[in-house]
Amino acid sequence: MKVESLFSPLRVNGMMLRNRIVAAPMGIIASHKIISSTNYGAISAWDRAMGGSALVHIPAEGIDIFNKYDLDVTKEQINVAKQDGAKVACEVGFFSMVPDEDGYVYGPMDGVRFDGFKMKAFTHEKMRELAEETAQFCVNCKKVGFDAVTLHFGHDSLGSQFLSPVWNQREDEYGGSLENRCRFPKEALEIIRQAVGEDYPIIVRLSRQLMVPETYPEEDMLYFIKEIEGLADMVNISCGMDVYHAANVHAVPTIFEPHNYNASFAKKVKENTNLLVCLVGAVMNPEEANELIEKGYTDCCMFGRSLIADPYWPKKIMNGKEEDIVPCIRCMHCYHIATSHWNVQCSVNPRFRREDRMALTQPIKTTKKHVVIVGGGVSGMVAALSASEQGHHVTLLEKEDHLGGLLKWASEGPFKEDLRAYQKYLIHQIEKSSIDVRLNTKADKKMLEVLKPDRLIVAVGSASMNLNVQGAEKMMDSLDAIESKEKVGHKAVIIGGGSIGCELGLELSLEGHDVTIVEMADDIALNGNMLYRIALKQHMDKQDHLHIVTKACCKRVEDNQVIVEIDGREEKIEFDTIINAAGRKPLKEEAMSLYGVCKDTVMVGDCERVGSVVDAVNIAYFVGKSL
Repeated sequence: MKVESLFSPLRVNGMMLRNRIVAAPMGIIASHKIISSTNYGAISAWDRAMGGSALVHIPAEGIDIFNKYDLDVTKEQINVAKQDGAKVACEVGFFSMVPDEDGYVYGPMDGVRFDGFKMKAFTHEKMRELAEETAQFCVNCKKVGFDAVTLHFGHDSLGSQFLSPVWNQREDEYGGSLENRCRFPKEALEIIRQAVGEDYPIIVRLSRQLMVPETYPEEDMLYFIKEIEGLADMVNISCGMDVYHAANVHAVPTIFEPHNYNASFAKKVKENTNLLVCLVGAVMNPEEANELIEKGYTDCCMFGRSLIADPYWPKKIMNGKEEDIVPCIRCMHCYHIATSHWNVQCSVNPRFRREDRMALTQPIKTTKKHVVIVGGGVSGMVAALSASEQGHHVTLLEKEDHLGGLLKWASEGPFKEDLRAYQKYLIHQIEKSSIDVRLNTKADKKMLEVLKPDRLIVAVGSASMNLNVQGAEKMMDSLDAIESKEKVGHKAVIIGGGSIGCELGLELSLEGHDVTIVEMADDIALNGNMLYRIALKQHMDKQDHLHIVTKACCKRVEDNQVIVEIDGREEKIEFDTIINAAGRKPLKEEAMSLYGVCKDTVMVGDCERVGSVVDAVNIAYFVGKSL
């Protein structure tokens, strides 16, 4: 793995970084006007600090981090983040979030803000007051031991609002022309620089554009960046917004966007200014980051989700264990906005936010037991690996001629390079382990009795649901369609608008097919999290030959047409190929039939309840570790 440039040192004003790896805040940002409820960034920063990153961000939780009763906690967070040699920065917000006594927040002009708050225009006095309060907050950061501050002037910040020609229609010297729209954030930065001194590192986070109709153009942002040369030391190039969920999927790019999402603009900044550049946005692996640095796109890279998936990947590279890096699959489950706190977790790192439940490393068990696992899908492989790491003897039985289960199909297609990387990672970890893998092996109770397991883990998975309608035999199974797209005719009808049906429909439409998706519910992809669905729909809406019919029930299939019922009336949809993507059902009866062999029997994965990778991994990992 070529990573020499990524692991070269970088000086940022008075701070020397040991490499070019910057850990993103990944949490509620700090503002002296915000008291936030959950700080995921501080939690995961500990592992990331020990993992070899050069600069770790802690998103503080408001002015209380400097309250005399909380100051020792703040200091301890900094010390924890620095314990292995990392530098630590505080991300400081530039926001007006708390309504005044009349229920208003401050902004560029009177009106209603994008998040629904009533807004009154900043007076000059209030603008000066906010800038000075922010400057004092940064001084306190320097005093308490933060090595740098990252000022959040991007996304939903006042910096973005004032730059927007739609949200800023002031008629004084702070609105109208581009020079005027840049004035307030620039003046605030001047006040902050004067307060912290010339040698203290200031990083400014910016959105190249906001990905909403009210955005400023990228040329305006480039102009602003040129204006702050000499005030900032480095700019962090992001995109999109937070509160606007349709723009949020560009701030944290989903699987439907390419890797290195903001690289082209970052290169423009490098070519047009003397500022250091830090790129963020779907920089998914070390090789990509190294190449971007070598080719002059950026000076360093900020990693968010990939350092949640594996906080220790920098050290793994240093120790020559690149093949052990756990890849991020960009599922969005680590992002609380996506899940509405339903299950804020990492699909591939079960310890994220559960560090206290299971230590990173545990002593090898002195009493080794025999763990038998039936099923070599995601759940089976993860359970096998976690049990093997404990020193147990593990036997993995798989009825097919390959490992991976549904990953074989789920990782197909143009949007699944990250999931393919995870599949490759799991199989490689199994191959290099001592696990006894037996492919082409259909397990039954007699076989299991011979193996005499101390713990039996059943992970036999799920099967496609058969539609009980006339002509269902004419349907092509969704997995067959994924594997053999060349067999799908030009006009395709997909029965089922879950994530499988929608992704397949999108991929077929991109290849030139005319596709109709028929879904019983009133919306599509309901099994996906919110941000996944938003990004999916954005891309589906771009396809002229992709049609979605909701609240529709498949009644029967006749020759080359399917009859669907919509609002009590029947309609006919013609097809060359009709595909069953109606969902999957747990192989629960098959799983239950294997009970009774061993007193300690556990069912995991889809055979208990059909779910996603996050469901499969998180239960299976702890089941394997807990013996």
